[in-house]
Amino acid sequence: MARGVVRVEVFLDSLECANCGIDFALPQNFIAQRRDDGSTFYCPSGHRNVFGNSLKQRLVAEQDRNVALQADLDRTRRARLQAETAVLDKTKEIARMQRRSRAGVCQLCHRHFVNVEQHVATKHPEPGVEPKRFPKEEK
Repeated sequence: MARGVVRVEVFLDSLECANCGIDFALPQNFIAQRRDDGSTFYCPSGHRNVFGNSLKQRLVAEQDRNVALQADLDRTRRARLQAETAVLDKTKEIARMQRRSRAGVCQLCHRHFVNVEQHVATKHPEPGVEPKRFPKEEK
């Protein structure tokens, strides 16, 4: 019967138990798997050890955070655009009212008058306020 020789190389990395401080070694691929999946492993004395958050968990958390930040940024942009549109609309409305006022148009009844101030004071008084009486202008 022929005999063969099988050679196996295992690369070990040393670790220190977080509880008792004992040094021990584990295969590199095992350590890499525990870092990725965040599973628990044990020291020779039986203490539980774990590598914090796994790389995958941190990546998922960072992606969730990025999605939330992007959604917040989109909401902020939409709100800013709405505010800018509202300001522009009000600016246009004010400019239109100023033009109409300079042209002698009453803002309340949309009729043209030579003396708009007198018309507003007599025909559109504030609620609960007596209208002012202006003397008639002589020509």
